[in-house]
Amino acid sequence: QERGRWRVTGERWRGGPCQVCQCLPSGGVRCVPYCPLRDTGCPQGHVLREGDGESCCTCGPAGE
Repeated sequence: QERGRWRVTGERWRGGPCQVCQCLPSGGVRCVPYCPLRDTGCPQGHVLREGDGESCCTCGPAGE
């Protein structure tokens, strides 16, 4: 059970804007960082910068 909602083994959901979580066979929950920009990519001339735990990844100018 997560936030009052029952989950099934293997189910995945967004744990927030920067996390994806999964229900484990043991009944536990595992959450890992998630970067929504990985799917869409950054604009030309920008590069993907990983988040630092609490913040999501961002796009920033290349070369900085």
